Amino acid sequence: MKALTSPDLISESSAFIIYISMAKLAVIVDGGFIRAVLYKKPTNTHCDANEIYQKILSLVQNNFEKDELFRIFYYDSIPDPHNTQKYKNPVDNSQVDLLGNIDIDFCIKLFNDLKKKEHVAFRYGDLA
Repeated sequence: MKALTSPDLISESSAFIIYISMAKLAVIVDGGFIRAVLYKKPTNTHCDANEIYQKILSLVQNNFEKDELFRIFYYDSIPDPHNTQKYKNPVDNSQVDLLGNIDIDFCIKLFNDLKKKEHVAFRYGDLA
């Protein structure tokens, strides 16, 4: 198994590309990071499942056109709305509220929409 970790690919897409064989390709996506990157676009108030899915597909098609997409492993988590604990930012020691302005209903809809996409295997994580 070969992992591609080109800084250009990772910073542009927040996805790690992993070869399963010469013809099959698996993509591991850090959902929280890719949502944050797409959300920062001036035209986006929220990114949607289609936008995320198309970004991943275009990455695969532009860089691995000879390979078959096996699976997109999409990892993400929803902060617990009952957790009011604040955390310390290690860079500037400021207090960080993990819930911030996260729209939990939007996240749930996004995750459910992504689960319906072809080749997507969705995995929930827990925020520590």
